[in-house]
This record gives sequence, structure tokens and C-alpha cells, in this order.
Amino acid sequence: MSKLLVRVLSCAWLACAVACSSDDEDAADAGDAEVRQESSAARAENAGMDPVTQAGRPARAPRTDAGMDSGAPAAPSKPRPNAKPENRSEPEPEPEPDLEEDAGTEPLPSCLPFDLPPDCPEVTGVSSPLSLHCAGLYADLPRGIVACGLTEYAPAYELWSDGAVKRRWVSLPPNARVDTTDPDAFVYPVGTQFWKEFQVMSNGELRRAETRLLRKVERGWVFTTYVWSADGRSATATNNGVNNWQRTGHTVPTRDQCVDCHGGRRDLVLGWDPVLLGPGARGIHYEDLLVSDDDAGTPAIPTTPPGDAVEQAALGYLHVNCGVSCHNETIDARARDTALNLRLATGRNDSVLQTPAFSAVNKLPTGNAPFFELEAPPEGPFYDVLPGSPARSLLLARMLVRDHPAQMPPLASNIPDETGATAVRTWIEQMTPERGYPTPAP
Repeated sequence: MSKLLVRVLSCAWLACAVACSSDDEDAADAGDAEVRQESSAARAENAGMDPVTQAGRPARAPRTDAGMDSGAPAAPSKPRPNAKPENRSEPEPEPEPDLEEDAGTEPLPSCLPFDLPPDCPEVTGVSSPLSLHCAGLYADLPRGIVACGLTEYAPAYELWSDGAVKRRWVSLPPNARVDTTDPDAFVYPVGTQFWKEFQVMSNGELRRAETRLLRKVERGWVFTTYVWSADGRSATATNNGVNNWQRTGHTVPTRDQCVDCHGGRRDLVLGWDPVLLGPGARGIHYEDLLVSDDDAGTPAIPTTPPGDAVEQAALGYLHVNCGVSCHNETIDARARDTALNLRLATGRNDSVLQTPAFSAVNKLPTGNAPFFELEAPPEGPFYDVLPGSPARSLLLARMLVRDHPAQMPPLASNIPDETGATAVRTWIEQMTPERGYPTPAP
């Protein structure tokens, strides 16, 4: 297969969203965490930080749980014609400004140039600014105006985050390309930055709760999360996470929890692959990345889940919420040893029966995927997926529980995703021999 490379998104040193966690208590330690893509060993670096670097990530307990994330597919929108990613910020749709404008004033600009504020130090190496207003995402942070030079995007299927509204931006260094030679494992150039911002309901209005930064440096990736103040005028970096931010129920994961999930991809970025940048994605599409002169003769790669609308909804949901981060064959994927693979890998998604998820049908749970005394229904034991029987399908049962050791995802979610659960339930209900599925196990 010829080499597929992505066109440069030239811009400032600004960034986008797929990263980590934080809390108002630990600003002095934030941002010095740098992640290796391979090792699982830990070593301390930079006093007080216990950073994760390319020399190793913090050790963790044996992966015995099926760390499945839960969420709903993004609302589909018209795919943009094949076009190169634009080096500018054009929110889709334009968000409401955080501060009310006086009647008769001009509308807020979509972006402004970013100038490093005088109270902000120059950022080098693995450190990140302690305050979001220094980090380059916002040119005017109180009014929510982003810096020019960012590309805003949204994937075709979105990770469930307890109903939070999310925005994402990306920037690449000038004259750099993303290596898409392996469509299942993009490799990003040093200087790439991803941002993701979470807005949650509080007292009847959307408020910014956290903004995550994932930035690639020479030795790996830096994870930083900025937690917003109650008045929405500042955000401070930290590594320790936040439970029940401003009494909204929103959980900000810790830095180590971010590393745990992102370790499921070889180069740590979760939200970019042919399916997630396929039809329904906004701002950037997989076809936009294929800019090499050699692309003309390369085989077509599926960018949609296989099957009918019901199967596509379920498989796309399981791919982004379960397969991309944990339930896949990557060496550091948290649920690799459970034998429940839910990622839509290239070459294995031409039909539903080819997908790794199909191997869960009529499969008894392994000892590496304990469900912590989650009670099976009286009709019989759990299977990972039992055709025609949502009640005896462990995959669905774990999606629906919270405040229980068996819940999926195991972290950063306090509310089941009813829309996502309906998609999976409907798929299980229509698994019949007439549609090519096996007869249910006893």
C-alpha cells in the first residue's frame, strides 16, 4: 500500500482535544507529564510531577476488566467534499458567547490572533502553562474567542461523556504531515496539538467545565487538563481530577486515568481513524488526509461500519466507546486480555460477520473479564452477546449499571447512555439466523 500522508495544518502552537484530566488543587504540578507509546514501566521526573514519559508510564494492576467506554454516535451531517484541512478556526456551529453582548453591539469574531500575555512564561519542553489563558487556545478567554490558526472538527461517532457538549480543535506544525501509512495507527509529527473542551449544564445553562490538551514533543505526549472556575473567567491546570465539578455531577478524570485510556492507541490519539473521520465527521475527513501523489492507486478503505442502519449504529457506537481505547489488540490496551475486541480494524470490517465484535456472539465471558457478581437473569447465564436476548448479553448489562464495580465505562461516567444502549439492544434483538447470525446458545 502506498504511503498516505496528511496535509499540513499550519498554525500557531495552539492545539486541540483528546487528552487528559485535572483539578483545581494541583496547578503547580500540571502539564509536565509526557507519555511513551510503548512502555508500561514508571519513572519519576521533574520533582512533584511523577511524569509519564517515553521512558515509561506508571505501572498499573493487571488488566482484568473490560474497560469499555459508553457513548452515542454523533448526529450525522453532510460530509464535506474532499478538501484539505483548513488552517483556520470555523466552529460548526458557532457556539453561544459565554458573556452576553449588549444590544446593538457587533457580533463576536470567530477567532482572534493569539499574543502571549505578559504574565505568561514562554513554554518549552514538556512543561505546559499553569493557566489556560497562556496556552494558546483562546485569544480572549473570558469571552470564549479562540485563537486563529486552529481547525475545529467533530468525529462521526462521539464518546459518551454523561451528556456533556464537546468542542475539539487540532493544529499541526508548519510543513508537517500525519503519516497514515497504517490506517489503524496514524503517526503524528512532533508539535501536533489536540484540544477538547467539555461544557455541562449548570443552573439551566451550559458552562465550560474542563479543557484537555494533548501535545506531542520529542519524547512523547504531554497530557494537561484545565479545570474552569465557577465564574467561567479562568481555567487552571492540574493532574488530580475532579469529582462532581461545581455540583453538576461531571467527573474530570485524573491524568493517570487519561494515560490508561489513551494507551490503547499506538500513538495515543483516540479520535482519528478512517471510521471516526468518515461520513458524518465535520471539519476534517479521512479523505482530506490522503494527499500523497501515490494515493490514486491505493485500495479503498471502508470509512463506515458495515451492515444496515441498525448494525452501523451499534458497531460505530461500540467502536468509539469501547474498541478505540480499551477493547482492541494494542499491547497497552486496558481490555486486551478480555478477548472482547470491539474495534473496527481495517480489513476486518467489510461485513458484520468479519468484524471483531461479531466474535462476541455466543461467547461466554472469560476469566479476565469479571463482572463482579452482576446477577444473571433467571433465563440462563450471561454471554458477551446472546442473539435475540439483550437481558443475557453481558456487554449491554454492564453499559446500563453505575455505582457498581461492573459498570462500563469503569471511570468518568455516572450516567448510563440510554441512546447508546438502545442502539446495542436493537442490534441484539434483530440477530436472527435469517439475517446470518448463529442460533442462540443455551
